[in-house]
Amino acid sequence: MKFFYISKSTFFNYLFLFCLLAVFSNVYLLLLLILLFGLALFLFRKKKVRFTEDQVTTIGTVYAPVTGAVLDIWESEDKSMVSVITNLFDEYGIYMPCSGEVSDLTYLKDSFIYRVFKRNDYKDKYLAEISFRDKLDNIINVRFLRFFSSSRPQFVALPGDRGRRMANIGYLPFGGITTICLPKEYKIELKKNDNIYATESIIARIVE
Repeated sequence: MKFFYISKSTFFNYLFLFCLLAVFSNVYLLLLLILLFGLALFLFRKKKVRFTEDQVTTIGTVYAPVTGAVLDIWESEDKSMVSVITNLFDEYGIYMPCSGEVSDLTYLKDSFIYRVFKRNDYKDKYLAEISFRDKLDNIINVRFLRFFSSSRPQFVALPGDRGRRMANIGYLPFGGITTICLPKEYKIELKKNDNIYATESIIARIVE
């Protein structure tokens, strides 16, 4: 929906179920149902994005595709890696980190980690990866790993789709870990434990 990540059909199914249960419930159960329904709408609220920025000036800059806190920054082969943890009450949206094209989208065998996890668990596995080709022809990969209490990332973009940075391409229900894989030409512009916000925070800039 326009204001929520859940679809219109899902929203109205939940609303119908809520109304049906409300008819046969007492006052206390009705208050609990209202609280749960309001919490669900809050969790799946959709970020308001203003498409007013000059896209030309952002070439060579990678912005945060998700909201959360920087979990780790490390080097892997010829890539610079930034892992971001999105928690239950963070905004769930996934956005284009740069203007360009979706070049690939891959789902692997489902895997997850616990919220209390070993430090390197998130480095060794992921369940989905989406790749972007920016306007400078660089490939930026974004990998997703869910918590055991979360759901798989949901995408509304396919390979070949083109878009501007800040365009919503899906959401990560109930949070998870997102790892942005950048070519070495990019310089990381943040540090561990920084709070970042989708479409607003700068992850890296290309080194001239």
